[in-house]
Amino acid sequence: MQQIKNAIIGKAWSNGSQELTPASFVMTANTTFSANQTFLLGNLTFRTDRNLTTPVTIKAGESLSLYANKKRPTHKDADFSVSVCLPIEEANLIISATRAGALAWKESNK
Repeated sequence: MQQIKNAIIGKAWSNGSQELTPASFVMTANTTFSANQTFLLGNLTFRTDRNLTTPVTIKAGESLSLYANKKRPTHKDADFSVSVCLPIEEANLIISATRAGALAWKESNK
């Protein structure tokens, strides 16, 4: 059996709807996500991480999980982090690329 790991592939913002947001979205079709793409997921706007170095393909029937983010009053933080279960090797590549990108951005915006 293949081992899997959860990796965050993007962020989501509420569209101001009063609808309840589910904890996950089950994909109805095979979908490939690349860096810095924007999609609608129910009442959310989902943007993939700008530092994704390889496309991530989610098969029909697989889920995107949503995790609530802590919102800071003076920032436009995302409402949710969006993650997916992937093979460990693929997840580790995504995690290291997004961490490196976040550190580089932080250094350039001091």
